[in-house]
Amino acid sequence: MPNTKRTRWLYMASLILAGDSIYLLPYMRKSYQTSMQELFDVTFTQLGVMNSMFGLLAICAYFAGGWLSDRISTRKLLVFSLFATGVGGYYMATIPSYPMLLALHAFWGISTILTFWAALIKAARLWGTPDDQGKTFGILDAGRGLVAAVILTSAVWVFSRFALVSEGLIAVILLYSSASIVAGFFVLAFVPEDPADGSLVGGGMQSMPRGQLLMVLRMPAVWLQAFIILIAYWLYIGTFEFATFGEKAFDQDKVFGATLGAFREWLRPMSAIAAGFLADRIRPTRAVALAFVISAVG
Repeated sequence: MPNTKRTRWLYMASLILAGDSIYLLPYMRKSYQTSMQELFDVTFTQLGVMNSMFGLLAICAYFAGGWLSDRISTRKLLVFSLFATGVGGYYMATIPSYPMLLALHAFWGISTILTFWAALIKAARLWGTPDDQGKTFGILDAGRGLVAAVILTSAVWVFSRFALVSEGLIAVILLYSSASIVAGFFVLAFVPEDPADGSLVGGGMQSMPRGQLLMVLRMPAVWLQAFIILIAYWLYIGTFEFATFGEKAFDQDKVFGATLGAFREWLRPMSAIAAGFLADRIRPTRAVALAFVISAVG
């Protein structure tokens, strides 16, 4: 863990910036679905296949990401991921063919998950102490939501400056790509190098014995929690359709759809704080149940 207060917060700020900047490009569909269809001359089904390609590679990458982060330093993994994702975005701005878009989304499944996600989680864990991990990840998630809101709002403004949808979306793609590159430089500057075994303060991480891992996999509670997370994420992915729904069901323009997506991101940090406060007051299980009920009503 960094020693001084200033370097500590620059470290966390770098993780926050990296943690959402890298996902702007793969998840562009959540605010610009109809614009992407127009720019790349693809159908909604083809857009869905592109996201499915990203998801398929991401699923495979999750399993190996933790193993990789225990063998290569977090700083190297994070910097590579951010630069690689940003470069991929610059290529996207050249308006490649549909097969190349599929390949690009598969590549992002690797660069944003295999070499990034587990490294980000490990870097955040190392930032905090064993007694304040909840606070650490609360700061990380609320900060990521704020970063997303600021960048997406800026993107809407940039998008609205162009008369042609194609030109506006290319400008947004370049903005998102640059954000990932800038985040990479922040990590390079402010996240310290750590040993491959995962400790910035000595005494590396211990791997879980295979017997214990199998014991955990046999626990029904683990699978139930995984199912709950799956459904919650399913609901989150469903909000990606709000922008398109706003455009088509309410006969609004593409700027309105993008604005709706940015507005949703402004609610993230407030929601994260409110959810944590609620969980501390009425127990996490009741808070999760209440959140599902509210989502269903919505």
